[in-house]
Amino acid sequence: MQQDIPAWIDGQLRPMDKLAVHRQGLRHPAVSVFVVCQGRLLIQRRALGKYHTPGLWANTCCTHPVWGEDPLDCAHRRLEQELGITGLTLEPRGVNASSCLNARWCPNIPSRPAARRWR
Repeated sequence: MQQDIPAWIDGQLRPMDKLAVHRQGLRHPAVSVFVVCQGRLLIQRRALGKYHTPGLWANTCCTHPVWGEDPLDCAHRRLEQELGITGLTLEPRGVNASSCLNARWCPNIPSRPAARRWR
């Protein structure tokens, strides 16, 4: 399924297929979420079937906003899709071309021991 994300082309953000953006190495916004609870960072292991960095331990979750999607809405969407986490208050932290978001409130997180590890 084609998914259009924003990509910088000739100095402007334009919709473009996510895989094409990655293949061509175009600069594009991304959302990276770090859930921190009592000084501990929730990380996850990327699926082995991912085309980009499969099996690596990474931030809580990350993705790209679809064309026209607000980065904060994107972060909430991805937290629920990947980890079933809802109701967090996220604090935007801008970093270069990415929209990084940091959640500093810790809910009761449903247990999936094989997919979650606190560090």
